[in-house]
Order: sequence, then structure tokens, then C-alpha cells
Amino acid sequence: MYREFIARKFPYNESEGMYVAPRLPGSKLGRILMRETRVKQPGDVVAMYLDTGLFGSTYFILTDTKAFYDGGEFELERVRSAEADGKSVKVFLGNATGTTATSVRIGDRDVVAAVAKLLDDLAFHDPEKIADVQKTERDYKEFEGSALDWLLLRDEVMRTIDMLHEKFQDGKLSLLEYENKKSELLGRL
Repeated sequence: MYREFIARKFPYNESEGMYVAPRLPGSKLGRILMRETRVKQPGDVVAMYLDTGLFGSTYFILTDTKAFYDGGEFELERVRSAEADGKSVKVFLGNATGTTATSVRIGDRDVVAAVAKLLDDLAFHDPEKIADVQKTERDYKEFEGSALDWLLLRDEVMRTIDMLHEKFQDGKLSLLEYENKKSELLGRL
């Protein structure tokens, strides 16, 4: 579900222990997966962070649908936001009654900032809408020039308004923010 997004956004930096498929270090991944039995196959891992220190190691693994770390896991579709908090990432997860915060210990401040940004961006990524956009672009191949531009703009504005409405329903936008952004978008048509 989030495989392409993670592969595109997770920074590959071998010196900081950040790896993205297909360039995952097999021996390091194998050692982690011997302890981390919740990940079924090595091929499920899209990206990972590994810090092997003198007194132990810290890891953070992202699969297509979940994140795994020392002592916990969470589903990526439940992520509402994330922020860097010293040497940890504070992840806010949605549930039936609101949101809960969980802390993921990373250790390196640069990696914490990168992971927090990725998870925060992931909170606003909707794979179903991306698939709709790609389908729409194929449907409009027959149009040319300005007519196509206007149709694509109209569809993009309508999708954005729908997304804003969902954010309003989830409590991420106030009514005033929603109405202002909606009128600004409609003004572009």
C-alpha cells in the first residue's frame, strides 16, 4: 500500500544506517529478522534504519503496511502525524477514540528528523487517490491543449476539496480553514 511512497521518500544513507530496498544489506537484515519475528519475509522490508552501537543495536523497519521497532509496531495507515523529539520520534496514531502518542527511540538526531518527516508526510498520503489521479490522466489522453489543462485542473481542484473535507471531518482542519481553502481553490477555476 505504501511501498512506492516509502521507497521514494526514505533517504538512503549507508553511513547513517538508512537503507532502502533493493539496496538492503542482507547480513544486517538477516540478523535483525532473527530477533524480529513479526516480519514474515525479508522481501517485505521496504526500508530500514539500523544503528549498531557498542552496547546493542537500535532498528526501525518499514514494510508496505507496518513499522517495527524495538519493543513495538504500528500500522502505517493509523499514522496521523509525527515529530522529532530529541533522539526519539513521537508518532501520533489514530484510533476509535482519538489519537495516542507512541515514542520510537532512534538515537541519531539527523535520522530522527528524516524519519519524523517521512511519517508526517505519510499521514497525508492516500494511495487510493494517487491511483485515481493516474487513471484520470489516462482517461484524458484524447483531449489536447487548453481543454485538457482545464479538465485536469478542475479534477485536481475537486480531489483537493474532497481531501480537505476529509481532513475537516477528521478534525485536522477547522471549519474556517476548510471554507477559506475551498473558496481559494474554487477561485482558480
